[in-house]
Amino acid sequence: MNKKFVPFVVEIPTHVPIAKGQLTFVYSGSDPLLVQEANDPAKEGKKIYTPAPGSQRLWRKNADKKRSPKGLQQGGDYLTPNTGFTLEELGYSDNKRVQTLYIEALQRSDFRGARVELVLEYDQ
Repeated sequence: MNKKFVPFVVEIPTHVPIAKGQLTFVYSGSDPLLVQEANDPAKEGKKIYTPAPGSQRLWRKNADKKRSPKGLQQGGDYLTPNTGFTLEELGYSDNKRVQTLYIEALQRSDFRGARVELVLEYDQ
């Protein structure tokens, strides 16, 4: 299976000091650790997986790479919504100001449900 997520490129402007910056992703996230598993009554031995509420997930790795469902601050690859991450936690440096993240869509939604808002905060 050659599954891929949607690339989401985020560039930090050169005037922003990396060591003093924080980025928050505001979106309708579905926690991958809260997926529910049940036996499929129609197919013996098969499972049905139901995602947690939310329409999407933001990852540090693409679908074809091994990912940990834990949040980034717990050592995983999932970017928990409404959580401030230091730019350094996200892998930025003075020499690397562009990161490619990946969006996993879990359900169809209108443009409001599929939106990812970025909040960049920093001290001079």
